[in-house]
Parts: sequence; structure tokens; C-alpha cells
Amino acid sequence: TRIISHNDPRSWYFLPPAKFVTSPDSIRAAAWDFEPDHPRTTYAPPYTSTFHELPHQIAVFRRADSMVVVAGYDVRVPEDSAARAERIRHLEAALVLQRSPDAPRRMVRDSGSAPTGVLLALAPAESTLVSLETLDTADSTHAARARFWLAVAPPDSGVALSDPLLIRVERPDSLPASLGDAVGTALGSARVRPGERVGVLGETYGLVSHPQPFRVTLTVTREGESFLRRVAEWAGLARRADRYVSLSWDAPPVSALVYPRALALGLPDAKPGRYRLDLTLGMGGQPVARATREIRIVKVER
Repeated sequence: TRIISHNDPRSWYFLPPAKFVTSPDSIRAAAWDFEPDHPRTTYAPPYTSTFHELPHQIAVFRRADSMVVVAGYDVRVPEDSAARAERIRHLEAALVLQRSPDAPRRMVRDSGSAPTGVLLALAPAESTLVSLETLDTADSTHAARARFWLAVAPPDSGVALSDPLLIRVERPDSLPASLGDAVGTALGSARVRPGERVGVLGETYGLVSHPQPFRVTLTVTREGESFLRRVAEWAGLARRADRYVSLSWDAPPVSALVYPRALALGLPDAKPGRYRLDLTLGMGGQPVARATREIRIVKVER
């Protein structure tokens, strides 16, 4: 018996690997491969002809025993950013949080015609599976998704930092004073153009229980630098390259439950590549809290 079949080239593998089912906390951003080698089955959904990983940035902010999840998205990819922005007519976006099959699902939706946007969800402060999804109908239907396990530390009374949120900077002297003010300017992804000035918003928690001066340090280091090179720079045996940025400031004791702070950051000589942004809070000369975000500097036509 001979069987002749035809597989639509516009099809993808949506079934999760077995390890994702048994250990959802192993799902990392971009780890869910839509086009693996030699898939056993593929699916051509009728609602889209294009499907790809969604550029995004997600930041978590503490609120008592809850958390605010800020999810920015940008449906453009570097090779077609300008063309895709022009073709978008209507874009549907959704942010879904669900920690287990039996747990309540929290979903936020939005729609519009812009290629970028921001969604907010209030949820219990616990680790969860997060899915950020978009669907647009330009000249042909186009879908994108970012789905991964969001690890969240349980709330405690200790000093902690929120995730750094990247925001647009209109003027360095008019930075937002709170998360509410910053949400409207959040970047759709952690991609930055060479020479572009961006803002970084972070919140500090637990300072009421530790009424003493503290020091905050922000550093940006290009990924891939050798450990010996970083040690040599720290010891003063090698000159720090232009791609390395370090900022620090001291603050007096704070009585607020939430202490937000935003600053403008410029990387005028940074070359395209992957960079690591670190926020560190120290007391008495010792680091007590740290938060990290990866930044990608790419040549994107906007």
C-alpha cells in the first residue's frame, strides 16, 4: 500500500515536550521550540500563516501578598520591523497566568493597531506559567507567543528589589516617579538600538524594617566577557571598556513600604550584542538584594 500525503509548510509543533508537562518550572523563555528537527506531528492552525517567538519584557512588582505583572510586547522582529508596523491593521494581545491545571486562570486582553503594547495583571505572588500572545491580521494573519515559567520568590520581610523595567525616556529630567506613571512608557521588549537612551525603573521593598542608609548600584556588562577580564578590570589591572557602565547613588533611610526609583541610562558606544543589567542594593558595605535583566542591542529599523 502506498500513501501519498502533503504537509502544509506553514505548520508548527505545538505539543510540549514531556519534561515540560512533568516539570513546568523547566520551561524557559524561547525554550518551547515551534519547529524542532523531525517532529512527530505538526499543526497548521487556520487562524495564522506565520508564527514566531514574541519579543517581550516582563517585570514583577510586589504588592503585599500579590504581584503586579507588567508585560510589554513588540510583534516586530529586526528583519521586518518597519514593514510589519506598516501592515498591522488590528492586533489582539493577551496575557495569561496559570500556576497549575487546577488553579484559576488570570487573563488580560487588549487590542489596537500599534505593533507594541503593555499588559498588566494582578495575581497572587507565586510562581506561575505565563503566556503572552498576539494575533494580527495584516496582509496575512500573523501570530506570536512567549510562554515560560515565571519564578517568583515568596514575599517576606527582608529587603528585596523588583525586576528592572525598561522605559522610554522623553527627557532625562522628567522620569516617572512611580510604577503607575511608568507603565505607559514601558518598552515592548528588552531590545535597544545602538546609542539609544533608555530608562530603568525599579522598586525596593522591606526598607521600613531596615531604617538605615543604603547604596544602589547599576551596572551594564556585555555578555561573553571572560571572568579573568572582569577580575582584571575590578583590580585596576585593565582599563574598563567603553561598553561597561556603572552608576551608584546613596539614599537616606526610607519609611515607605515601596520605594520606586527611575533613572536614564545611555550606552553611546555599545556595540550590538547581549548585555546584562544588574541592580544591587547594599547596606553597611554588603549587598543585600540584587535584580538582573538581559538587554539586547540590535540594529532595528523603527
